[in-house]
Amino acid sequence: SYNWIFYLAEAFMGMPFPLNSIIWFANGFYNAQLFALIFLTFTFLKKRTPISPLWLLPTITVAFWSVFPNIFYFNLGNLTTGFLPAVQGIEFTGVFGLDFMIALVNIVGYTLLKRQFRKEKYNLAMAAIVISLWFGYGSYSLNEWDERLETWTTKKIGIVQPNHPSIDEVLQFEPGFSAQYPPEMKLSQSLAKNGAEIIVWPEGAYRGYFHDLSVRLNYNKNVKEMNAALFFHDYPNDYSQAETIYRNGTVWIKENGKLGGVYHKRYLVPFGEVLPFFGNNEYIIELFGLPASQTPGDKILVAESAGMRLQPLICYETQFSDFVAKSIGRDAKGKVMIVQSNDGWYGPGNQPEQHRSSNVLRSVETRLPMVHVINNGKSSITLPNGRYLFVSERSVRGSWGIDMPYNRESGGSFYTSYPYLFIGFLRCITIFFFIFAYIAHRKEQRS
Repeated sequence: SYNWIFYLAEAFMGMPFPLNSIIWFANGFYNAQLFALIFLTFTFLKKRTPISPLWLLPTITVAFWSVFPNIFYFNLGNLTTGFLPAVQGIEFTGVFGLDFMIALVNIVGYTLLKRQFRKEKYNLAMAAIVISLWFGYGSYSLNEWDERLETWTTKKIGIVQPNHPSIDEVLQFEPGFSAQYPPEMKLSQSLAKNGAEIIVWPEGAYRGYFHDLSVRLNYNKNVKEMNAALFFHDYPNDYSQAETIYRNGTVWIKENGKLGGVYHKRYLVPFGEVLPFFGNNEYIIELFGLPASQTPGDKILVAESAGMRLQPLICYETQFSDFVAKSIGRDAKGKVMIVQSNDGWYGPGNQPEQHRSSNVLRSVETRLPMVHVINNGKSSITLPNGRYLFVSERSVRGSWGIDMPYNRESGGSFYTSYPYLFIGFLRCITIFFFIFAYIAHRKEQRS
């Protein structure tokens, strides 16, 4: 499960081979329990209810998948993002609708292979209709969105990918650069000269914007000269309290060189950013070499720059369908998701591809563009139809100015308005299945 866990254990937890392979194996064994739970429950309910397996399996799969605790959350739907007609319907259901369709297609295929045509003919016919409607709408919607995007005007987005080493301390800059003038600023100045209207840096190491006056003044001065809004990542920790408040944040500097706002990350990574149950217990932190727990934010930030509405999210947050949909909400028109990540901790595995597949899902679910800038790549821009407008190379330093289609009046979906409707319905149906099985069991005992 997730080959990059092998590298993460070595880079982030300091566990050399073969200890890192034990962590990898343990993670795979843990995730395997989800499939065990799904099929044990499926077998149990199939014997005790008259519900067709064609509807039992998809419902149970999605309901269990949505509540199974997992640090590195991942949906079945992430595996299908290269086949865009299958993805378009999630603007109504979220990725859970795609998970449902994957399970439905699998159980239909199994039923056909078992030649259970007569027994399940009505349910097979109904399933065929559902599958046809899903893919029929997907093909129609993808074509319609392709045509619509061609009519939109464009905004030039500047992406800076510094490819710094992933470390948990202050960066040491190469000659000619400093905390006041990092390599990212030089790359940004070149982008601004070439017409970039906003510039985004990735998540990374501590920059000191809020704690070093010289850093703050130089950043503000350079942004004002560039006349392009800048989004960068920093740790706006509050040292004025009796106990330090640690934060992970996106900083927005307006085109005029003034601070526009700060977004504090709200969905924190367990153990990497927050220690569950123990908080900032010094003994536990020192024993396991963990970072101090951060305090989550409680507000979204919508930045008005270059005629756009830009809403930051940070790394891990994009993995969660309902979280992103709720964050975007019903006030979605004209928004662009700005995401910053640092995936260097995950080594040469396929984690960036896994992470980037979530961009497709979130863009289609919300029908919004996503600008995702990653320290070591692959940085990307994803359009509302799920197509990649741009994907950078991995493990290179670079900057790119991308003309991104934009429409102030477009954005949002049924799912962003009602993110819990579909998944809530399936969870309720699953509970009903268990109640039905319990009642049937009681009747059987009485008879």
